[in-house]
Amino acid sequence: MAFKDAAKGQTVTHRIVGVEDGGFYQTKGDANEEADFTLVPKENVIGKADVGIRGIGKLLAVAKTQNGFLAFAIFPALLVVIFEAASILKEIRKGKRSFDFAGDLRQVQILKHLYHHYGKPMGLSALLPILATLLIVGSTWAFSEDSETSTGNIFAAAESFTQTGNIIVTKYSDINNIGQKDDGEPVLEGWDINLSASTLTTGQNGQATFVNVEPNQQLTLSENLQGNWLQTNISCDTAGVYDSANDFFQFSLAPGQTVNCFIGNQQESAEPSE
Repeated sequence: MAFKDAAKGQTVTHRIVGVEDGGFYQTKGDANEEADFTLVPKENVIGKADVGIRGIGKLLAVAKTQNGFLAFAIFPALLVVIFEAASILKEIRKGKRSFDFAGDLRQVQILKHLYHHYGKPMGLSALLPILATLLIVGSTWAFSEDSETSTGNIFAAAESFTQTGNIIVTKYSDINNIGQKDDGEPVLEGWDINLSASTLTTGQNGQATFVNVEPNQQLTLSENLQGNWLQTNISCDTAGVYDSANDFFQFSLAPGQTVNCFIGNQQESAEPSE
């Protein structure tokens, strides 16, 4: 499926290898040995594949190797040449039985006959499309290797990679004004939630999910207040500091950590009319 990586602002296409509770997908790149470290929320999904041909990628990858090129390009081309040669020889034998070679005029007629039926339409027209297609396939497929070498440089895969994290923010109406979400308190849709320089809008479930967040850095969680609403609290299931005067919460992620945060709001009472 294709999904949006909110942290990096990129669209990623990976295979679905599992579905977790809450509508989260576990994905994996075909060139990767392990599944992705972070889960993908369903609201970040752009599209998914409905039809796939199992093994077609491996077949095309083999075609790029030396043995694969011989099997898929040279061998079929030789078969075409052999079949064409056999057809021409068959026609020549047929011509020997059908024509009198005593005169040069009849020889010219035979050559014209062969060229018209076999030389032009059957030779290059059948061979060139096959070779062109295989050359294009061979030049556009790449491999994921542990190391590659360019002029004066060596690129190698890292021994370990930093595991990013996820932050799931739930926005709710704090009806009883105690600073925590209780059963029966409704969620709030359409609110902008800020995580440092990134901003997401809460969906119908009142959630905004930040994925692939870099760990070991200070993060600031806040919101854009609406109308006559006041913030009652921001709480997360990780250590951090809540600044009630400025309505934000600061914390950091550990590698691979998923943090759940809750932002409560209460609507101000309307002023009584005189």
